[in-house]
Amino acid sequence: MSYLENGYFHTENRKEILRIAIKDIYYFEKIKGTHSICVVFANGLSTFRSDLQDVLEQLRNNGDGKTSSFLQCHRAYIANMANVKKLEKYQNGYILHFDNGQKCYCSVFYKKAVANWKP
Repeated sequence: MSYLENGYFHTENRKEILRIAIKDIYYFEKIKGTHSICVVFANGLSTFRSDLQDVLEQLRNNGDGKTSSFLQCHRAYIANMANVKKLEKYQNGYILHFDNGQKCYCSVFYKKAVANWKP
């Protein structure tokens, strides 16, 4: 289960209940072959059961009237573009680099939206 409330992403799994500040999230990654999502944030990572499209819909409709900084950049990734420090060309897409050394991938299908993203 996961939901957004007052600038925080709330999620839980069998071991923990987390409240993560939206600004601290780097990206969400679909774990291949499962129904699980990994959220990577400033202080670590956690997994929870969900669908990537459900998470994206929640992030887009956060209810605060602001444009979401989250973009789907690959079929398995949703990136918080506000935390991207560098786009590195890779094959036909990009590697998105974050300030803590984390990175995720952008496929050619999402390349234009990522390159044109403006805060």
